[in-house]
Amino acid sequence: MYKIIPIYTCNESGSYSFSKNISNEIFIEIIKSLTDVNTVNISDCQYISDSAFEYLKGIHTLDMSRCFQITNSALKYLEGIHTLNISFCFNITDEAFKHLKGIHTLYMSNFIFDKIEAGCLQPCESQITDTAFEYLKGIQKLDISYCKNITDNALINLIGIKNLNMIGCPQISDKALEKLPECIIFK
Repeated sequence: MYKIIPIYTCNESGSYSFSKNISNEIFIEIIKSLTDVNTVNISDCQYISDSAFEYLKGIHTLDMSRCFQITNSALKYLEGIHTLNISFCFNITDEAFKHLKGIHTLYMSNFIFDKIEAGCLQPCESQITDTAFEYLKGIQKLDISYCKNITDNALINLIGIKNLNMIGCPQISDKALEKLPECIIFK
């Protein structure tokens, strides 16, 4: 007996979630056929590539966490996006953030293990550094959990932020956090 797995699900508000096994070509064809897309969840979709993002222009919310093939090129199509999840997208670097000016909410947590050395799990390292934060001025909600390359210097650009999750960010000091008095901070 075969089990039928849907390629995608949707609700009345224009929110679509896609199966992690969907191909890039099928995803593009479906997105091109839709007219009311507001929110897309492609988390864990390992076959989605940068070329699909051309069809996501103008989208409000996108969860592309754990899409390991995605690179900086994809984000050029997301200018003006409100909410974005790029957690565990290790091929995204500081350069991509120039396309995220004005973003409201960004999740970029990077706690994942990819290899074993000397009997211990070793984390993948994010390529995102303080430089990316130059483009995040005005952001309201940010999750940088386990982004170990982020330092106090990044916080200069976050004046006015309301919510910051920075669990596992050893290079950010309490002194730097004092410059964000109105922010709810999780560390």
